[in-house]
Amino acid sequence: VGQAAGVVMVVATNQGPSVERGPVVVDVQLPSGLDRGEVEAPGWACAAARRDDAEAAATDLECTWVGDDATPDPVGVAEVLPTIVLPLSARAEAVESSEPDAPNLARVVVAIEGSTATTPQQDDLDVVIRPVADVVATVAPSDTDPWRAGGSGSYAVVVTNNGPSDEYGPVTVSKPIPLGTTFESGRGDGWSCQVDRGAGGTADLVVCSHARGTALGRSEALLPAGASLSPLMIDVSVGGGLLPGASAAPVTVSGSTAVLGTTDTTWSTVSDQVTVESVVDLSVTRSGEATRLPVAVDVTYEVRVANAGPNPAAAGVTVTDTLPPGVELSSWAGEGWTCLDAATGPTCTFAEPIGVGESRAVSLTVVASAEAYSGADQVEGTLTVSGPNAEARPDDNSLDYAAEVAPLVDLAVTQVQTGRLVVGRRAGFAIEVRNLGPNAPSTEVTVTNDLPERLSYGAVDGDEWECVTEAQRLRCTYRGPIEIDAALPTIEVAVSAETESAEGVDNVVGVWSPDRDVDATNNVASRALVVRRPGSVVAEPFTEPFGTDTAAEAVDPDSAPDLVVGLRTDDAPPLGARGTWHVDVANTGAADAYDVVVSDIVPSIARPLRATADGGLCAIVGQQVRCSFDTIVPDAQRSIAVTVEMTGRRDDRTEPNTATASSSRPDRSTDDNTAELAVPVGLAGAVPFGVTSADAARGDDLPTGWRPVWVTLLGVVALALALAATFVVVVAPQHRPRLPRRRRR
Repeated sequence: VGQAAGVVMVVATNQGPSVERGPVVVDVQLPSGLDRGEVEAPGWACAAARRDDAEAAATDLECTWVGDDATPDPVGVAEVLPTIVLPLSARAEAVESSEPDAPNLARVVVAIEGSTATTPQQDDLDVVIRPVADVVATVAPSDTDPWRAGGSGSYAVVVTNNGPSDEYGPVTVSKPIPLGTTFESGRGDGWSCQVDRGAGGTADLVVCSHARGTALGRSEALLPAGASLSPLMIDVSVGGGLLPGASAAPVTVSGSTAVLGTTDTTWSTVSDQVTVESVVDLSVTRSGEATRLPVAVDVTYEVRVANAGPNPAAAGVTVTDTLPPGVELSSWAGEGWTCLDAATGPTCTFAEPIGVGESRAVSLTVVASAEAYSGADQVEGTLTVSGPNAEARPDDNSLDYAAEVAPLVDLAVTQVQTGRLVVGRRAGFAIEVRNLGPNAPSTEVTVTNDLPERLSYGAVDGDEWECVTEAQRLRCTYRGPIEIDAALPTIEVAVSAETESAEGVDNVVGVWSPDRDVDATNNVASRALVVRRPGSVVAEPFTEPFGTDTAAEAVDPDSAPDLVVGLRTDDAPPLGARGTWHVDVANTGAADAYDVVVSDIVPSIARPLRATADGGLCAIVGQQVRCSFDTIVPDAQRSIAVTVEMTGRRDDRTEPNTATASSSRPDRSTDDNTAELAVPVGLAGAVPFGVTSADAARGDDLPTGWRPVWVTLLGVVALALALAATFVVVVAPQHRPRLPRRRRR
């Protein structure tokens, strides 16, 4: 079928007994499906037969004997006329039988008649028609994406019959599987597959057949001309060995597929190829001292990258650590690694391949700044690994982690004695805690105080503090937030003394929190508490309570003292001379003032030499004069005489002399507890208080006897008298406190 390979030869013979004088006519009738080619018939005149059937007329042939000279010659007895050679070709419809194994015959009928032999003679010839089919296959990957090492892939095989005859089957497909891949299954409607596993480095050979189903019967072709069978899917697993070496470049794997039918008995082979890319399975882990990040402390942890294959990872694997805000890279270490500090965190790249089953580690050291601490329980970061190769499981390429940022604090504690300790009386001290930063504490703050043995606790009070005492131990806990550079509420501690201690007993107060403290030296405050017997008077240092406002304390005016301070001077000594001023303190209140302390800050132009108190004791420390009185009853007044030496002056300035009084009992009004006296600053010489150096130069407004001509003489006299005794010149007092009339209850 489809090939012009057959001929029919017609031979005309006169078998006698008479001569045939002609004309002799040969009629050739061809069956349907056969076509004639160009006829070779010497001495014959051939033309298409004249029939009613148009199709038959196109294929049938009628030849008339005309002889050599176009004049019919008689045909003698036993004479053989020249052979008529009729080339034939077959179409698919020439195959009368659909049985694959049955012969397909086409009958050619030849008739001859002459003028003498008036009865036509006929001969039949059965021509064998061989059906011809062109069964071919197309092979391609089942999808357009590249195959990946460690995964799977499929070949899609489509078998088509290009004709011209039908293919009755069975059809066989033979597919060698490339080395590095393994046959898994063959699937497709009507297909069945078997595999011959390769051994010794040879490939698997898969043979799949598609036979006619029982429902098809033997009257229909398996694969008509122009039709295709249902696709055959050949599934394979792709091994890592298909891509030797550590490379990220994909490779092309070539192969071939052959198909064979029953009608088409020649193997038809087609080439195929697939693209395979290398695949790795990278993962990242984090270990080491990384769960807690103290502020301003270097913390080191290890980042490890592992490759589970199936291919080696090419050089250039990169790890990025997206650090929490405020955390920065300090340093790194790891052979083969190079790290850069980006805005979001370090990015480290490994310069060599990482084999299957291998891992590589880099150590990162980070430091958290004060801004990293936000008060939250934890901060979060992310590790991400990537590389040039395709990734088998992207879900383990990143790792979210959490770390606790431990704040850095600077807690400072101070204690201030708020009353003078006298045996049998209750006084106390104040404890203040301040957070100097740079962070707020993450949890509670604890204050402890170990009271000396000679003292015992009374009341303890502090807003928002939870305080308990046990024997000599005081423990207070603050659970509220502490702002940066802010003080906590003051803890007021009342204590009583059992015995006198003139030298003082040390009271130690400490503050503590679980957070790291930048300066431990200010976590402890120690103070010597002096205990006196009743009625004793002593000049000892006294400090106003730090951070407290005694004026804001509620005071009952009918049961509180009211100290009033005044300053007055007796003279105006010149440079190098001595002079005296007086500090007066009076109690204008309704109650006794206990443990009264007067502090006089002497200006820098004078040096305090001596201080005497009316009914009290005084001490001089640097430029400060401190005097104490046991008790000042209502409407009573005490005076302090302070002798100084004038050591230096500057032009046209004044410096204040400040005196302050306080007691162990709250004062009715602290507005008048302080007094100031302006000490004039002028040229060296006898210039009285309140007169400027310019006035002195002009000789104006100076008291009688104080003239510039006497300056030198008075200076010499004053110096001589100072060697023997204190020179005091009494001048009219400038200021003296007035004592109001005592109120009657």
